[in-house]
Amino acid sequence: MKIHILFLALVISFAAACKSKKEGATSTKETSTTTPKIIGKISHKYRAMGCATVIITANPDGGEELTLIPSVKLASEFDVDGMQISFYYHTLRMPQPEGCITGMPAEIKDISEK
Repeated sequence: MKIHILFLALVISFAAACKSKKEGATSTKETSTTTPKIIGKISHKYRAMGCATVIITANPDGGEELTLIPSVKLASEFDVDGMQISFYYHTLRMPQPEGCITGMPAEIKDISEK
């Protein structure tokens, strides 16, 4: 009987520990959405090589400029050479599209004109 009570106490303590970890994970998601949007400029300078559209941004670390290759074609209202936009992005681990020798593929979200 004592073994059953001890086993039940262990199960309850493990369940409580797992529950507290899940609550902590949600708080990190909330803080990640407070990051400011990135400002970038639409460019067609690689179009002759077969790379349709890229977005050129200043590197947030203060280094060289960052060239992003949208994984999904931009809406025609934003695909204008020289247009400044603000957006969120997430780099993707995938090969560069054919003709794109510069830049990194990225998922572009929440685009708006600057």
